[in-house]
This record gives sequence, C-alpha cells and structure tokens, in this order.
Amino acid sequence: MKTQKNLYLLLALSIISITGIIIGLLNKWAFTFELYIGLTFLVSCFVVLFKFKKNYNYYFGLILIFSTFNGFQFVPFQVGFGIGFLKFQLIPFPILLIFCYAHKSRILDLIQSINAESEEEKANDLQSRYEKFKIDFENLSDSEIENRLGYNLTPEAKKALLTIKEERENKNLPN
Repeated sequence: MKTQKNLYLLLALSIISITGIIIGLLNKWAFTFELYIGLTFLVSCFVVLFKFKKNYNYYFGLILIFSTFNGFQFVPFQVGFGIGFLKFQLIPFPILLIFCYAHKSRILDLIQSINAESEEEKANDLQSRYEKFKIDFENLSDSEIENRLGYNLTPEAKKALLTIKEERENKNLPN
C-alpha cells in the first residue's frame, strides 16, 4: 500500500515535470542545469523505487527536501518565495508535505531514535539522581524519613530513603 502511495507521488511529480517541459519547449525557454539535475533525480527515483524499495523513502524524501529548498528543480520555471536567505520552491513543497504525512510515524521514529538515550546513559542518569537524593535526604531525622516513605516519590528517591534508613539501623545495632 505504501509503495502505491509513493508511486502516486512520484507519478504526480513526473506529470508536473513533463507538463512544465512541454510548456518550456513550446515557448522556447532555455533550460538550466538545475532542471537537468532534477530530472535526473526524478528518473533515478523510479529505478530506486523498483530496484531498492527499502531505501526509496529516504532517497525520495531527501530529493523532495533538496528540491523544496531550491537545490534543483523539476520544472523549467521557478514558483517560490524566500525568507531571508532561504528560498522555497512551491511545486515540490505540497508533494513533500503529503510524503511527510504519509510517513509521519516513520519520521517520528527516526527523530526519536536520534534523540534516544542509550542504556548506559539511562543507568548513569538514574544513579546520579539516586546520589543526589541521598545527599539531599542525609540530614533528615528518622521520623522524617518514615514520613517521606509514605509519599508518592520517584523510585530513586525511595531507594535513597531506604538506603539511609538501613545504614542508620545497621549503625544502631550492637555487634
């Protein structure tokens, strides 16, 4: 199903490009190298779609991003706008939006995997929180520790309170 969506997006962009080229040829426009680069990438998208389906989403997405940010073009004319030094082409932009919407879960997974902490970082973070709570709770009296154990605390805070309580009980035990 996703391959069909990708094919429809690619066909839509191809039809827009072919229409633009026909208009350009009829009006005898001079084609730029950005157009030739864009058409080369467009044709290569078909090859990647049918030969390397696994990598197509990355390839097509990057091509749409680069073409939206004026890296190359798919039609012999530019329809766009600029904000400061950034210039956007409006022809590939709606296709990029549809592509992003169709693959939003995968895009979110990629973003989360980039920002995800490793198991070692998580363990270090938990240990540092535990140490911080232990230092914070060190000066509490035994009754305050008992009282705080009844609160809804994070696991690290409870562990620090229990450790302090056990250490104090071990000190008070006769040998």
